[in-house]
Amino acid sequence: MSKIDTSNKNTINDIEDDIEDDIESQSNPEVKKISNNDIINICISWCPFFIVILFCLPTIICDLYFAYNSISCQHNLTPIGINLSTWLQVSVFYWFGYVVSAFILGILTPKYKFIKQIRELKLRLTLWFYFVWNIIGCIMYWKYLQPSGTCDSDVSSYIVARLISYIITVFIGILMGICIGISKYQKERQSNKYFLMV
Repeated sequence: MSKIDTSNKNTINDIEDDIEDDIESQSNPEVKKISNNDIINICISWCPFFIVILFCLPTIICDLYFAYNSISCQHNLTPIGINLSTWLQVSVFYWFGYVVSAFILGILTPKYKFIKQIRELKLRLTLWFYFVWNIIGCIMYWKYLQPSGTCDSDVSSYIVARLISYIITVFIGILMGICIGISKYQKERQSNKYFLMV
């Protein structure tokens, strides 16, 4: 009989210890509770990722199609040192890297505050890369490939539409970045002005 009482007593003590551990973990400041603001911030941090996927996926698929299918002028080497196929492949792999890094940063943003600055830097670098990359593409296509007449109409139509749409997108992105930078500067200046007046 004493063995049964002892085993019940140990079981009850184990349960009490588990309950105390649970209470301690809930009161521990290291354990972060998710609030409504956290959920909103998570949704906001994922929005750019889904927008990039939505708008870039068709371009990525078309770039891959025209890069890996030998239709006409994709493999003609230009004096720049690259061909259209390589130019499209670099573009696709850069976008793929952008999407993967956006996914990773989207996961880490709620946890680490400095990730927001990394995302802004990544966006600026991406815009400037595509600005330069599209200038190279424009020179390559309009100076060397199009005058040679080796490109079929479907390749030419796609490359012209892609170059023009990306140039417009990059300029809009750069202008938005400049406007955001100016508004941040003005807000910072206003807060410093208020701070000096007080």
